[in-house]
This record gives sequence, structure tokens and C-alpha cells, in this order.
Amino acid sequence: MISNYASIPQLRLDKYLYLMRLYVRDSFQYLRYHDWEAKLVERWIEVMEDGEKGRGEDGKEEVDRWLAPLSPGDGKVPDGVRYHVCDVWMDELVHVVGEDELEDLEKKDLGVMLMAPIRRLEREGRTKILRGRAREVLKDERIKGWGLQHKEKLGDDSKGEDEWAGFED
Repeated sequence: MISNYASIPQLRLDKYLYLMRLYVRDSFQYLRYHDWEAKLVERWIEVMEDGEKGRGEDGKEEVDRWLAPLSPGDGKVPDGVRYHVCDVWMDELVHVVGEDELEDLEKKDLGVMLMAPIRRLEREGRTKILRGRAREVLKDERIKGWGLQHKEKLGDDSKGEDEWAGFED
């Protein structure tokens, strides 16, 4: 779906975006069903950030099996996919666990682990807009106590110099 994102007709785009939302929700439900097992959560984060790598049919050549939706530097993944996943991330997590159980995730050290892909986008995202979207997710009121903002100032964008600022007057 990511590789064909640019060719999706605009009238059908809402359906694809809804499908991505459901994937994020179902992933959180699956992890919750398995009691947030740490190895399973780590593997899922790996899939979301880096994709699945494996051997080709000939057994020699290494091939990507799919493009990871939250890969910060992969130019093949459209930013629209990353923006949408950032937009639905917290909503779907809260939908699955409920606002009351968010504190339990933090106590189990799962909160920081679940937000790792968003933190990585905030640090390593290809564009200033993408880093800003990730920053907005990390500033969500529902996760203020998770310690996600303790070391870096989220209002600071150190990668801003690499983008064109316009003409000086």
C-alpha cells in the first residue's frame, strides 16, 4: 500500500487512511492481548520503523519485504503516510487501553517503548514538518508524565538549518 500511495485516487484515499488507522489500532490490540510482552513490542516497533528484511528467492540477495511506515529516512515512504500514522498513534493507543490505563503502561516502562518510533521521527525525520508532527504527538497532554520531554527541548529544531529559509531582505 505504501509503494502505491501516490497512485491512489483521491476519492479512495479516505478508505486507505482508515485502513492504516485500523492497522495501528489492531496492532495495539494484539500487543495488549499478549500482555504487552516486551519482545513482541520490540519486534513490532522494528517492523514499524525498519521493515522486515530477509533473503530473496535465490537465497543470496537481501530484499525488503515491505516499506516501514515510520522509517524516518526512507525516501520511498511518502510523508503523507508518516503524517497520518503520527496523527492516529495516540488516539488509537488510548482507544485500545483507555485513558485510565495509560499510567499503567508508564509504570511497566512500556509507554516510552511504545513512543520510541515517534521519538525517532522527532529526532531523525527527513523534513521539518515531519519532525514537527512527531513533536506534537510527544507533547500530547495524555502522556505528559511519561518523561518523554526530559532531556531535549521539544520546541528546539536543530535540523532547521538544512532547509531553505527564503530570501533575506
